[in-house]
Amino acid sequence: MAHRRSLDSSGLMLIRKLTSHSLSDGDIVPDVPINLEGYRGKVGRIFSFAVTGNTDGPIWGTDIYTDDSNIATAAVHAGIIDIGETKVVDIKVFPGQQAYFGSTRQGITSLSYGKWSGSFFFTKKPLNFDMTIPNIQMFRDKVGQIFSFKITGNDEGLVWGTHIYTDNSNLATAAVHAGLVTKGEKKVVHIHILPGQFNYHGTTQNGISSLSYNTWEGSYAFCSKPQQ
Repeated sequence: MAHRRSLDSSGLMLIRKLTSHSLSDGDIVPDVPINLEGYRGKVGRIFSFAVTGNTDGPIWGTDIYTDDSNIATAAVHAGIIDIGETKVVDIKVFPGQQAYFGSTRQGITSLSYGKWSGSFFFTKKPLNFDMTIPNIQMFRDKVGQIFSFKITGNDEGLVWGTHIYTDNSNLATAAVHAGLVTKGEKKVVHIHILPGQFNYHGTTQNGISSLSYNTWEGSYAFCSKPQQ
């Protein structure tokens, strides 16, 4: 496994390793890892960890973090837990991004970074349900929340991105592209509202060609339904 050297809060150089786990969505991991580098093969899945918030670990990104970011520090930065608070948090494993935005939140400063091979994102409950497909751009103020919609797969809409889609991408077409439904199939799908990205990569999957795009203000990704 490749490792990146990084500065901790005291300025010392460190290298981290993580042991892989064989887990299902929603499982609470008994031994909390420092980061999620060992989970790169589980993109799209959600895991639960009992963590204690701290300010000791380095983190890269905002909302979407590099997978070698310290989980406990990122959880404080994301506003999920307070320093010293122990809580079960739910994390979705994401693919790597072209860039990560640094910011200062809750007294924690995250760093910016370029291209990296894996990411994670905190999932906020409760799950919301709506049978009518709205304009997903209306959900930009609900980053981190999950919504469910009943769709009929089609190949007629425009789609930008792969795994993570621009929020003006056609939901029913993106679901076919992502392999969740086939054309004409009816199904309830769950989407995770995400912040805008620097880049979206187009690909051809399941007979659907998505387009590439640069900076956009809002995104979504398909996910499994989190356990209540």
